[in-house]
Amino acid sequence: MIEDKTLDFLIRKKVIELHKSLLKGGGGGKMPTGVVEVDSEEFREILSKYRVVVADFWAEWCMPCRIVSPIIEKLARKYAGRAVFVKVNVDYNQDLAAENGILSIPTIIIYVDGREYERFIGAFPGLEKKLSLLIEQLSS
Repeated sequence: MIEDKTLDFLIRKKVIELHKSLLKGGGGGKMPTGVVEVDSEEFREILSKYRVVVADFWAEWCMPCRIVSPIIEKLARKYAGRAVFVKVNVDYNQDLAAENGILSIPTIIIYVDGREYERFIGAFPGLEKKLSLLIEQLSS
């Protein structure tokens, strides 16, 4: 019998493989749905490929990041097919954090046509509404 940790690892590995397949066009060119954890190369590829990208710069140890994460996941479901949502772990992607001027986490940056459009720093009341209104406006 497979232990829970092993099964969890195998499921996560398969999900990552599927996301990478989508990023490389293996999904018939469809826009990735849900929240995609990316590295530097995948991040740049997504920015060049999709019009509206919402990037959540975070770290596992960051409590405010854990508060923001369900908001990002909810919006990713709501705006599936209209915007791509990515998570960038700043501990593993320090180059991206530096390139994007990330000085505090969580930082959520909305990119339009590969360029930063707006950024939100921290977990605060009304974040979900502000993000939703902006994504609605940009993706219509």
